[in-house]
Amino acid sequence: MVPGARSDLLDRAGRAGVLCEYVDVDGKTVAAQPDSVEAVLDALDNHDLEPLTIQPVVVAWGGSLTAIGRNGARNNSARFTIETEAGETIEGEAIGSGTWWRFGIEIPLGYHRLRLAGTTGESTLVIAAPRKAHQPAGKQWGVFAPVYALRRDDDRGIGDLSHLRELISWAGGQGAGIVGTLPLLPTFVEPGRNPSPYSPVSLLFWNEIYLDPTSAPFSPDAAADQPTGGPSRTVDYQLAQHQTRALVDRILGDRRIDAWAALHPHAIDYSRFRAYGEQHGQQWRTWAVPACGGAVTNEMVDAG
Repeated sequence: MVPGARSDLLDRAGRAGVLCEYVDVDGKTVAAQPDSVEAVLDALDNHDLEPLTIQPVVVAWGGSLTAIGRNGARNNSARFTIETEAGETIEGEAIGSGTWWRFGIEIPLGYHRLRLAGTTGESTLVIAAPRKAHQPAGKQWGVFAPVYALRRDDDRGIGDLSHLRELISWAGGQGAGIVGTLPLLPTFVEPGRNPSPYSPVSLLFWNEIYLDPTSAPFSPDAAADQPTGGPSRTVDYQLAQHQTRALVDRILGDRRIDAWAALHPHAIDYSRFRAYGEQHGQQWRTWAVPACGGAVTNEMVDAG
């Protein structure tokens, strides 16, 4: 591609917010093929896209903030401010080069917010992550077990968090330093859906199916009403979820949770989403407007 044509392509890509290069696993900057960039731009067809001045999220591995993508191609500079999760402020100057803002600084590990001078309120979430997981000193051993498999004769047909607590206590008493389990995120358990812990409904909340309604903050008196799952070697997730919810509803009764709900508004949104999904099907893309856009109200849930 001739220099003039490439410059025009970079300018067009910048207006559409399409990055034309990336940093590979070896830390080298790799330019995208012009044909590929042009194909992406043709597919987008410039549907009146709002260009981003700066990339919204970036990972700074090991705390090294090297570069952040942008939509411009001219060389310039801008002052930046980073507000760290500890409340500290880091300031400096970013150098604009091609489709990148280049920084070349070291920042503390954590979640931080970066802003560039001259932008219209846009910011970047900077995730400064370690390159390696924490390694305890010396050798350690541990045990692994899915929570649903921690069964007892008097359980509800599935293991729960109280069983996990007992396993942790026992393993610690034997000298173990690690207890591992599968993700405890919520899943769809209805017929035809995959209850795999690696297909979560949400990354913000825990799976209520593993609650032990007989423990705090509920009521030990609920033990007498708790159904048992019997000797089955398999888990009926739908039955276990139904029994857990029924027990929690009975134990909580008419208790008001307004104060708690005010502190956890996303939990209320999530509960509406789950309730509406159980009424209208779990595939939210098939829901009518405005529900498919995430606007599910109490009235919509009550209406069924």
